Parts: sequence; C-alpha cells; structure tokens
Amino acid sequence: MPIGRGAVDRRSPLPPAVVVPARSPACAGDPRRPGGPGLPCAAVLFDVQVTQRDGVAVVRVVGELDLATVPQARTAVVRALASGGPDLELDLTAVDFVDSLGLGVVVSALKRVRSLGGHLVVVADADRVRRPFELTGLDALVDLRYPTTDGAAPSGVVDG
Repeated sequence: MPIGRGAVDRRSPLPPAVVVPARSPACAGDPRRPGGPGLPCAAVLFDVQVTQRDGVAVVRVVGELDLATVPQARTAVVRALASGGPDLELDLTAVDFVDSLGLGVVVSALKRVRSLGGHLVVVADADRVRRPFELTGLDALVDLRYPTTDGAAPSGVVDG
C-alpha cells in the first residue's frame, strides 16, 4: 500500500521519517534535498537537524512544515534550546511548504527564546516560505533573513 501525504513510514530504518510528496517537479535537481541532486520528488523525506554554530543553536528543517511534521520540529526546537544558549536560528532554506501549524512552531520558538532572553533568526529564501510570514505579519516579529550568497546561513544571530 503506498504511503500518502503525511503518513509515517514505519518501514524505514530512519527514525521518524515522513514521506511527503513534493509540490513541484522542479525539486529533482535541488541540491538542498536530502540525498542531493537527482533525488526523485516523490521520495522527499522530512528531516530536522539540530547543530550548534558559534554558540547559537541551529535547527534546520527539510521538507514540509505542516500538520504531519510539526511535532518533530517543535521537539527539535525545545531540544536545541535546552542544549545550548538562548539564541536560536531556524533554517528553513530547504522547506517546501509552511502551513499555519508550521508558523505556530515559529511563534512557539519565539516565545521560548524571548523567555530565555535570546534572539530568534529565521532563515528562508523561497517566496513560498517567506510569503506566509509576510501575510500574517509574523515577519515584523521575527528576524527573517535570506541566506548568505555562499549558501550558508547568516552568522551572528544577535546584532550589535
């Protein structure tokens, strides 16, 4: 039986991987995809990676940030803030789609970061990801940045 949108693939040896069909056939050559260029769109997996860079917790989300994936993303944000300082960078450069629940993860992260006296930076380059921030006015509350020209996320979460 094929796995549909948002269904958890329990056959996969990878812990919680969600099979999410992509929204655009142009994704096949996107180097930001897990597995690199040439990965078929129908095999796109959701992934969350938590790292530290220069004392800043970095949560990188790959795939769609929606009803099926929000719990993993929220857990990653909590884990990142618990293991590092109060500053958080949420890297959405490899995200295909954000729904209202995905925006809720950002609002939740903002509240947690502010309660710790930190700063939140959201890095996104695609209009399909940035547009919901602009439509809801969330871009006025969070530091929404484009990635640097070399493809890396901007360094220095706290300015000045």
